[in-house]
Amino acid sequence: MVKGCRSCKRFPCGRSNCNAVVTDSCEHYLEAGETMTNIINNSLSDLWLSTLHDIETKFNTDYGVYKIKTKTDYIELEIHTGGWSENEILINKIESSMFWTFFWYESRRGGHYLFRKPKQKRKYERRK
Repeated sequence: MVKGCRSCKRFPCGRSNCNAVVTDSCEHYLEAGETMTNIINNSLSDLWLSTLHDIETKFNTDYGVYKIKTKTDYIELEIHTGGWSENEILINKIESSMFWTFFWYESRRGGHYLFRKPKQKRKYERRK
């Protein structure tokens, strides 16, 4: 399903042929009174989704493996490059991006990388 921001229909990665899911991240929500914390969380979600999109389209799964696991408190991306140069180049690009800064959790010798994105905590209002 191809969708973008609910207000302006922009796509998280900037491409109209992106397979990313619907997001709430856009400047329109700032005008609607959204808090800065929510905007930052939504921007990080967009960064997470756009990088996953790049990995899905460019990663060579014949030589390497990537897995996405959902845990109780976080979502985990596990990447094993398999020593393939194209996968190593992709990791080098990720390493120099904001994705690495926010989500990197662990690197091990042999091309093993672990990224974690904390799940957003939902706030529930008390009913009157």
